Amino acid sequence: MKRLFIGVPISEEVKRGLAPLLEKLKATGADLKLVAGKNLHFTVKFLGEMEEERISEVPEKIQEALRGIKPFLLPLRGIGAFHSRERINSIWIAAPSKEFTALMHKVNEQLHSIRKEDHEEEVPHATLARVKTGKNKEKLQHLLDEFKNTDFGTMKVDKMVLYGSELGKEGPVYKVMKEFLMK
Repeated sequence: MKRLFIGVPISEEVKRGLAPLLEKLKATGADLKLVAGKNLHFTVKFLGEMEEERISEVPEKIQEALRGIKPFLLPLRGIGAFHSRERINSIWIAAPSKEFTALMHKVNEQLHSIRKEDHEEEVPHATLARVKTGKNKEKLQHLLDEFKNTDFGTMKVDKMVLYGSELGKEGPVYKVMKEFLMK
């Protein structure tokens, strides 16, 4: 069994632009775990634990989903939280983009037989931190308000990546299994 997901890596330029926000997140004193810089990505589809024999189906389905998709620019604007503002489980950066939402939708359609989504709507985002407890929740809420409309730049989306994820003591370790270029 392998734990897999499909994602779009965040550009180095955007990662540098996120540094002040990540420092402010740390400074809240909240009980959170920041996503390691090398692991920052936009999840297109989480596949979960897959049996080895089913993994071979995935690349072909990704290629089919990418048919006709051209590279595009992705604006990164604002931050948000899952589960809710009152019960924050994770903090993420938003990517309001019709192109990215359409890409997620096509990938979900192609890979529906492998893993059905639990939610109805695709929300383009990249997780920045996972929140463990409600400690200093008010400071996190203030930060959400402070950065809700902040422009974090734009990056070019010209590839998707099939990642393997192994959970370790220091957190997940992502390995690129295959890259898929947009033409």
